[in-house]
Parts: sequence; C-alpha cells; structure tokens
Amino acid sequence: MWLRVSLSEAEAQQQEIERRRQELQVLEAEREDIRARKMEEERRFTSELQKWAEQQQEELRKHREELHALEAEREEMLKKKLEEQQKLREAQDQEAAEAQRVRELRSKEALEQEAEIQRKRSLDNMAGFQPREP
Repeated sequence: MWLRVSLSEAEAQQQEIERRRQELQVLEAEREDIRARKMEEERRFTSELQKWAEQQQEELRKHREELHALEAEREEMLKKKLEEQQKLREAQDQEAAEAQRVRELRSKEALEQEAEIQRKRSLDNMAGFQPREP
C-alpha cells in the first residue's frame, strides 16, 4: 500500500509539475506577446514621432523660405524707395541748379539792361552838352 500511495503521490506530483509547466508556458507566451506588443507600440510611436519631427522640419523649412522671401521683398522695396529718393534728390538738385542759373541769367540780364540804360543816358547827356552847330 505504501507503494500505491507513493505511486499515486508521485503521479499527483507529476500532474502538478505538468500543470505548472503548462501554466509557465502560458505565462511565458503571454509575456512574449506583451513584449511583442510593447515593441510594436514602441516602433509605431517612434515612427509617428519621426513623422511628426519631419513635418515640423518641413514646416520650419517653409517658414524660413517665406521669411527669406519676405526679407528679400522688403530689401527690394527699400532699395526701390532709396532709388526713388535718390532720383527725387537729383531732380530737386537739378531744379535748384536750374533756378539758380535762371536767377543768375536774369540778374545778368538786369545788369546788362541797367548798363544799357546808363549808356543811353550817358549818350543822351553827352548829346545834350554838345555845342550846336549853326
């Protein structure tokens, strides 16, 4: 009987060992499944993060291009405005020089007219003092 009890205890222990081994296999499979899902989730997260980072880089590149274009446009507008101001200054300088030339010419003409008037007066005065011939 002792042998029977021992055999049945041994069988029970063997069954318990087998049951625990199967549980261990199930737990290991679940752990492997969890690890695989975790790795897939990490890959997906990393992929999404990479896509997001690439999108942000693209947006940044576009904004930089827009900024450079706006700066170039602003510089071009400033350049044109400076050119216009320079042309305006040159035109004003030319007008001022022309006005000065006209003033000088009028002044010269006025002096010449005054000299002509003085010369005629002088001639008239001289003619008035000449002795009359009989």
